[in-house]
Amino acid sequence: MKLLTSALKQLPEYRALLAAIDAGRCPAAVSGLSPIHRAHFAAGLLADTGRPVVVVCAGDSEARRLGEDIAAFSGAEPLYLSAREFLFHPGAVASRQWEHRRLSAFYQMEEGNAPLVIATVEALLQRTLPPARFKGACRVLKSDGQYDLTELAEFLALAGYTRCEQVEGVGQFALRGGILDVFSPAHPAPFRVEFWDRDVDSMGLFDVGTQRRTAQLSQAVILPASELLPGPADGPVTDCDLPRLCGKMATAADYLPPDAVVCISESPRVAERGENWNWQLTEDVKTLMENGLVDGKGAVYSRSMDELMGALSDFPVCFLDSFTSSRCPLPPRTSLSVMAKQLPSWGASLETAAGDLAHYRSGAFGAVVLTPGERRALDLQALLRENKVRSAVDFTLHALPGPGEIVLTVGGLSAGFEYPAAHLAVLTEGRAAPPEKKRRPKKETSNRQKLASYADLSPGDLVVHEHHGI
Repeated sequence: MKLLTSALKQLPEYRALLAAIDAGRCPAAVSGLSPIHRAHFAAGLLADTGRPVVVVCAGDSEARRLGEDIAAFSGAEPLYLSAREFLFHPGAVASRQWEHRRLSAFYQMEEGNAPLVIATVEALLQRTLPPARFKGACRVLKSDGQYDLTELAEFLALAGYTRCEQVEGVGQFALRGGILDVFSPAHPAPFRVEFWDRDVDSMGLFDVGTQRRTAQLSQAVILPASELLPGPADGPVTDCDLPRLCGKMATAADYLPPDAVVCISESPRVAERGENWNWQLTEDVKTLMENGLVDGKGAVYSRSMDELMGALSDFPVCFLDSFTSSRCPLPPRTSLSVMAKQLPSWGASLETAAGDLAHYRSGAFGAVVLTPGERRALDLQALLRENKVRSAVDFTLHALPGPGEIVLTVGGLSAGFEYPAAHLAVLTEGRAAPPEKKRRPKKETSNRQKLASYADLSPGDLVVHEHHGI
């Protein structure tokens, strides 16, 4: 699948886009691109520029679809960045899953571990912690380090964590003697640190349900538990306090990798979505002001679209659009139009695929066929053979097909595509099937269980010693 991105260099428009990025002739407006082509171009830029790529979309569903296609082309793991829900009313309850994912994404970008970021426009407009404040609320604990438990507990409280008897969710911590449990947004499970005085004795992840250790850690990352960090003298706060607590205006755009290439997918839709979101937020804030919940002087909860585009103009920006538009959010310095076609997936009909391939073969196109598995590829080859259409099977696609050649490989995309200028067509049955999980040999049942940590013991538990019994 990665080899498909090299086919882009056969397109003069793509080579001109690379030259524009290198020469500083951006923003660049590229038209004629359907969703699958936009994913293909973004994957190509990721491979050919050697720089991180940020793709801005109008909504979460489009972001997921593009992210999956780019990942299929490039093999890179997408980092998704969405907006969180503002909570203006005291006692309001909502899932904070998106907020915790945002905090984890901020950290990955700050650490330079985000080669591919897929963001919605609302995520980049929404006000949040300035990077300097975010960094001050982060901390890394090492398995060979020395720490003061009292100071750590105070740090966690200021970072938005709630102290409790037993950790059950993200943003909680528990301190029992020399044992510290923390559930940070940086980790998929809570971690436990056991101290001997100030020295770390052991550190590892543990299961929330059983409270038993599942993996050892050499270091653990503490991230802020919220984008709304109260000061030492503050009581309970809501997003009404966000402008006061955050101080300097900042959004997720301030966390983007400094050397990134920014691709805006369907820029007219992104601009419209951003303006509508800002309008709705403004109406909500007006209602809060009328009810006396928000101070009108500093009630700014997002950047405008013009302000966001001004911030993004520091990056090489590429507008990847279906049609040529006169409403680009930034005046383009380079304009390109690509001749390309999106092809529907052929689903389960091998006969449909055979007919399309015969057409491309007669037109001297090279054709790549993506099938969900090796068995499916061999079945299609047998059907083509019956129809006197020659094809080759290459499960990992070592080379692109020449004119009139057909190569069957394993992979999947949301749609196929065609580039007449490159005489290349890619057909797909749909998304690739997930890899089969290897069956683990069945373990013998036993009521014995090894002790992972002294913290797993409670008064009254029965313990069997290896030599001395119960």
